[in-house]
Amino acid sequence: MEKEDNANRLARESSPYLLAHAYNPVDWYPWGNEALQKAEKEHKLLIISIGYSSCHWCHVMEKESFNDPEVADVMNRFYVSVKVDREERPDIDQIYMTAAYIVQGTGGWPLNVIALPDGRPFFAGSYFPKERWIYVLEQFALLQQHEPQQLEEYAAKITSHIRTPDISPDSFHPLENSLSELKKELDPLKNKFDPEYGGLKGSPKFPMPSLLQMLLTMGFKLRDAELDQHVKITLVKMAIGGIHDHVGGGFARYSVDPWWKVPHFEKMLYDNAQLLKLYAQAYARWKDPLFLNVCKQIVSFAQRGLHSPEGAYYASFDADSNGEEGQYYCWSKIEIDSLLGNDTDAFCEIFQVTEAGNRKPDKNILIRKDAKHDKRIADWLKILLEARNQRIPPALDDKILTSWNALMITGLCELAKVTGEDYYTSLACETATFIKEKMILPDGMIRHTYKNGEASIHGFLDDYAFTIEAFLALYELTAEEKWILRAQQLNLYTLSHFQDPESRLFYYTSDAEAIIIERKMELNDHVVPSSNSVMAHNLLKLSAYFEIPEYTNMAKQMMQSVDAILIGGIEFYANWVHLKWLLSASLKEVVLSGENISEAAREILKTFLPGIIMLYQNQDSYIPSLKKIHLPEEPLLIQICEEGICHRPFTSTQDAISFLSK
Repeated sequence: MEKEDNANRLARESSPYLLAHAYNPVDWYPWGNEALQKAEKEHKLLIISIGYSSCHWCHVMEKESFNDPEVADVMNRFYVSVKVDREERPDIDQIYMTAAYIVQGTGGWPLNVIALPDGRPFFAGSYFPKERWIYVLEQFALLQQHEPQQLEEYAAKITSHIRTPDISPDSFHPLENSLSELKKELDPLKNKFDPEYGGLKGSPKFPMPSLLQMLLTMGFKLRDAELDQHVKITLVKMAIGGIHDHVGGGFARYSVDPWWKVPHFEKMLYDNAQLLKLYAQAYARWKDPLFLNVCKQIVSFAQRGLHSPEGAYYASFDADSNGEEGQYYCWSKIEIDSLLGNDTDAFCEIFQVTEAGNRKPDKNILIRKDAKHDKRIADWLKILLEARNQRIPPALDDKILTSWNALMITGLCELAKVTGEDYYTSLACETATFIKEKMILPDGMIRHTYKNGEASIHGFLDDYAFTIEAFLALYELTAEEKWILRAQQLNLYTLSHFQDPESRLFYYTSDAEAIIIERKMELNDHVVPSSNSVMAHNLLKLSAYFEIPEYTNMAKQMMQSVDAILIGGIEFYANWVHLKWLLSASLKEVVLSGENISEAAREILKTFLPGIIMLYQNQDSYIPSLKKIHLPEEPLLIQICEEGICHRPFTSTQDAISFLSK
């Protein structure tokens, strides 16, 4: 695409976020050598501005500052300005977000960084009003002219703190391998629980699916009623709260208050994919129809709004529509009355709609009064959805990201397991086939993003980790060995190109990528579990499938590397805690063989049984751990093995489930 006369270089890009800045008067560059070389040649500082398409405050700053000729004049005179889509380049965002926490103590988007020509940052912040932004830019331009050494000193200090903490073998922490020790570690976390509304105390409030999934498992295994109650309260309060789109399904990214009432209205694929998995597991545990309904609504939202013709899912919906945040999702009582007539009062009581409004004058976010079932609700919401479809919708970010699609596959697999419905299996297989055919090269290299028929950008560790996880889930669901064999191919590529041989942890970028200041390792589990913790889980499963004990040793060593930093912040390492439990309890292999395994598999899969993996014996199996098992004469045989020892086989599915539930 040629650059138009009144457009900047971003007009050549495919990212919706970058294209939204293509007609700014700022002389934007995409991230790359061209911008860095220009800064070096002209002795100019860099502005590195990072955001994403559905970010509300990114749009605000674009309108107030980047689209303003006065601001653009300052930026163009003194700086080389680089615009980055954080979803396309999470590696760049990771580096400079670390700098923001060092400088400001907080992070967030838009992320605006000022750096030396070589990319080393000396200042970082989030949203700036126009006048404040101009002031900051002019002050640093003066400093560069008169005291450049001061900027060099700032950059050196920040860069030294960006580097990954020491995780050499000398820092390994011996693991405490018992449920009682895990309980002791979890007890302090309970003080951070919000007992009334669930989640963690305070605001803004994020769903944190990885944390809730860990608590769901540990509540079950520890027989801890307090953990169980916390997970239930959180899931119910989110489901009836304003963060949940009752009309169209799916969840917003977070709530700005402690009550799940007022969301930040952007809707992301990665949140909804993880919440799909979480609510499906909660349904398997407690059989609450509310949880199953939430799952089905998430899928309906994804199919209606995010599903691409190629069979994958787009990234997100914007928070804004028609220039206003949340306008698309809010209702006046007058509108409700015009749509529902005689049912208006009943609807408004259930969803707490008032003439005054709870969002702004006469506008309401729908918030259910309670979780009581009312058979009329579905019909009412269908009418509202038809009406809402006539509104101007939020902008869609239609790029396809491998990692987020892999999360969706895993979520769909979980729902297919608990419902037994082939529809969800077919959706998972369709998206997995897209990744296999469009995003993975013959040697196992993954591409990160797909847009306009082209896959681009070398995959990051989460692309590999989440895809391996998804393919393993698909094997357990379908018994098709092509998925587990492809998972192992990707694992071998990851081991070769991402792993640090000393700590056995994985770098976020491959060894083929240029290093930006530092080759980082992603360790914290936040709104998405860290790619390292997911890889450790994958290695544990692949060790059992392919009889490679070294993979288990790798997972243990990774856990040892991280264990010392869990104390005091366990909520940020939830998936690691989950792994720690698996290492202490040992993974159970459930091997099904015989002619009648389909029904047995369905019964086992729909039961909440954390810590198991499924294997399906057949005559032509390529999985090493199955080759040594002879097909039985019985119609069904269920063999349960752990740590190389197999228990007495079961011929009854229910007996096997009872054993696994202990």
